[in-house]
Amino acid sequence: LDSVSGQGQSMPAKVQQAIRADATRALKDPKTAPEGEYVLGLLEEELGKFDQAEKHLRSAVKSAQDPADASRFRFALGRILLRERAPVSAAPEPKIEPKPESKKKVPAQPKLDETIQAHPLGALIAAVALGQAGKEAPDPAAEARIQESIKLADELITSDNPRIKGQGHMLRGQALSKLGKRTEGLREYIKGVEMAHPGLGVRELNRMIDE
Repeated sequence: LDSVSGQGQSMPAKVQQAIRADATRALKDPKTAPEGEYVLGLLEEELGKFDQAEKHLRSAVKSAQDPADASRFRFALGRILLRERAPVSAAPEPKIEPKPESKKKVPAQPKLDETIQAHPLGALIAAVALGQAGKEAPDPAAEARIQESIKLADELITSDNPRIKGQGHMLRGQALSKLGKRTEGLREYIKGVEMAHPGLGVRELNRMIDE
């Protein structure tokens, strides 16, 4: 699955069938069933079928026998809970006539944004935290998923393993960002990166937030 990660719906049908067949076989053995559910969850996520991915990942968490595996499954579930879902039904948006272009000069981006964009982790961190600015409040279903992801993050943060603890902070940062808590979410996410991936050099970003 790692070799085809990022292909999305363009993943060859034969590859999808092979991954699904291997995972389905794993479901027949209680010892490997959690991993099978996990792989199916990742596959559905890759294909953009987030509801199905959530279903498989919940099963993986529920049936996990190894604590390390359970943490891995929780992180994946928390991540999928934060993915944007297509609305079940939506009324067509009214046609809005374009407004004439304003002659006002567009203000420059804040210094923090510029620093993040220039940082090696800038693209990732900006997508996680800064990209949420200006979005509307989530609907009740999305709000519930975000709150559940925070609970999963808090469970991961209690781990003694620095990597797992860091993943918890990263997940929590993403969730807070979804709730519009931009600075708090960014700070939490950077803290997680420092713990899960030490040595990547994110201290300067924290200094910018404190300024």
